[in-house]
Amino acid sequence: MKRLRISAGLLLLASISPTLAQAQIADLFGEPTLVSDIAPGPQSSSPREFARTKTGAIFTTGDPADPITPRVLWTTDGTAGGTLSIQPEGLRLDRILTTPGEIHWLQMRDDEDRLSLWSTDGTPAGTLELARNLEVIAPRGFDADRGLFYFTANETDSPPDAEPWVSDGTAAGTHLLKDLAPGPDAASTSPFVHFRGRDYFIGPAPDAVGFGLWRTDGTSAGTVLVERGFRRVWAAGSSLYLLGVEGNNRLILYRSDGTAAGTTRLQDFGFRDIETFGTEVELFGDLGAGRVGWRIDNLEIPSSLWVTDGTPDTAKKLMDLPTFFASTPTRFGPWAYFVADDGTTGFELWRTDGTPAGTQVAVELCPGSCDGLLSIQPTVVAGDRLFLTSARDPETGFEPIISDGTPAGTVALGDICPGPCSTRPEFGLFDLPGLVLFTALDGPNSPRSLWVTDLTPEGTAAITSFPGRSLAVLPLGDSLLLGAEDGAFGDELWRLDLPDLDPLPPVGPWRSGPALPGFEVQVRISADGFSRAGVLEPDCISETLCFSGAVPGRAEVFVRVVGPKPNGRLWPTLVKFSTSTVEIWIRQLSSGDVRYYRLAGARLGFDELPGLFDREGFAP
Repeated sequence: MKRLRISAGLLLLASISPTLAQAQIADLFGEPTLVSDIAPGPQSSSPREFARTKTGAIFTTGDPADPITPRVLWTTDGTAGGTLSIQPEGLRLDRILTTPGEIHWLQMRDDEDRLSLWSTDGTPAGTLELARNLEVIAPRGFDADRGLFYFTANETDSPPDAEPWVSDGTAAGTHLLKDLAPGPDAASTSPFVHFRGRDYFIGPAPDAVGFGLWRTDGTSAGTVLVERGFRRVWAAGSSLYLLGVEGNNRLILYRSDGTAAGTTRLQDFGFRDIETFGTEVELFGDLGAGRVGWRIDNLEIPSSLWVTDGTPDTAKKLMDLPTFFASTPTRFGPWAYFVADDGTTGFELWRTDGTPAGTQVAVELCPGSCDGLLSIQPTVVAGDRLFLTSARDPETGFEPIISDGTPAGTVALGDICPGPCSTRPEFGLFDLPGLVLFTALDGPNSPRSLWVTDLTPEGTAAITSFPGRSLAVLPLGDSLLLGAEDGAFGDELWRLDLPDLDPLPPVGPWRSGPALPGFEVQVRISADGFSRAGVLEPDCISETLCFSGAVPGRAEVFVRVVGPKPNGRLWPTLVKFSTSTVEIWIRQLSSGDVRYYRLAGARLGFDELPGLFDREGFAP
C-alpha cells in the first residue's frame, strides 16, 4: 500500500475497505521469517523475556524453570547479523530487572554463587558490571525522566541489612540511597512514586519511630523525610495521596503536594487491623473530572469502592464489592469502565462517572448471577471501542468481544477456541491503525496463535500457525519479534513484518448528499482524549458536505471533491475550522477506492487551522 507524506503533519493514504474478510485480513501479513536458529536443528533455544532497547531488544534463551540449563542473555535488531549473545563470561543470568526505559538491570551469579548487579543497553560495550556482592530483593520504581532505577538490596558480604538503592545504569551512579534503618535492621519501603520531578516513598522514620513520607532526587543528600506518620503513598491526578495512622489504628486518607505544609486530611476510615493495612485501602484509579477512586477492603464487611474529589470529608461510596475485587478502571469517553461483581450480577462490565448514581452495570453479558466476564480481565481501549473477554454464550466459553460500552454495541468477535472451551487473549500487543493484534489459544489442546482483528467478527483471523504451544511476542518498530516453534527448527527467534495500513473509519453509516455525487464521507473529530463522529449538517455551501463536532449546527469541517483538474484527477479539498484533530475518509462509489486524511489539531501556543487538497485524489 502506498503512503504519501505531506507537510503540516498531514497523512494522505490509500485505504483498504472498512470491513475485511478473514482471508483479506490474513493476506495483509506475510509469513514469519526465521531470524536466527540459535540452537541448530530441532533443538530449542526458547527465546523469552523480550525487552526493548535503543537498538532493538534483549531476550534470554534457556528455560527459566529448568535449573540445569543455563539462561543466556542475547541482543537482536531483528536480523541474523544483529543477533548475538551479550552474556558476561563466567557468569550465569539469575534474572532480568526490566524497566520502561532503554536500559535494563541484571542479577548475575558466578560459579561460587556470588551475586552481582549489571546493566545493559543491548550492546556488548553497554553491558556493565555495577556492583559485586549485591542481592536485589525487590524493584521499587523507575524514574523515566532521569533514568533512575530504585530497588531494595542487601550487600551479601555484610550482615543482612536490606536498604533502598538507586542506579542510573553506571557503576558510579549505583549506590545506597539512604541507610534508613542503621545497624542490622532491614528498611521496609513502599514502591517509589514519581511526582512533580521528584520521587516519593514510605520508609522508616529516623530513630525507628514509625514510618514517614520521604522525598528524593536520587542522591543521598537529596533524600529527606517530609513528614512522619504515613504508611502508604500514591500519585493520582495532580496530587499525592497518603494513608496515615492515628491513635489506635485509625486509618486516615490525606492529599498532598509533596510538602508537610501542603498535606491535607481528607477522610477518616475508622479503626482497621494495622497488620493488614497494606490491603485495607488501595488506589482504584482516575475517574475523571478531578475525582479519584479507592478500594477499601475489610474482612468483616463487604469491600467497597469510594470516590473523592480531593477535598476534606467529601468521599462517597460508589458500590459494595463482596468479592473483594474490581479491575483497574479504563477511561473511555466520559466514563470509567471496570469489571466487578456486586454480589448479584456476577462479574460484569460496570461504568462510573465518579458519582454513586452514575455507577452502574454497563453491559450484563450473562443475565443473573452468572459471570459474564473473567474476573481478572482488564478492559482495553482498542480504536474507538473496548476490547475484553466474555462468557455471554455458555456454548462458546470465554471469548473476545468488542464494546462501545452499551449492550447494543457489544459484539462477540467469534468462537476462537471452537466449542465450549475458552481462550484468554493477551490484548494490545500491537495497535496498528484500525487493527489490533493479540494472542489466543485456537483450541483446548492447540497452540497459541497470533490473531488480528479490525474490530469486526468478519475481520478477525489468525495470522500465524506455529504448531508449538509457546509464543512470546514483542513489538519492534515495524515488525514483531516472536519466540515460536515451527516444528522444524524448534522454539527459535522469528520476525513478522507488519503492513503499512490506514486507520479504519468509525463504526456507523457513511454520509452522502447531492452536493457531492458519487462519493461518501466519514469524519471523526478528536480532542482531549475524546473522539466523536462528525455530524452531517443540512446547510452548507455549494458542492460541499459540512460536518459539525462539538456544537450541533455549527459546521467545523468542509469536504469537497473537484475536477477533473489539468492532470486528469479529481481533487479532494478539505478545510476545517476547529483546533481539534480531524480525520476524514472519502470513498468513491464507482471504484470503491478510499482515501484517508488527517488534519492535525492546533499545537499549544500556535494559531493554525490546516487544510489541504490532494492533487492525486481519484480517477474520474
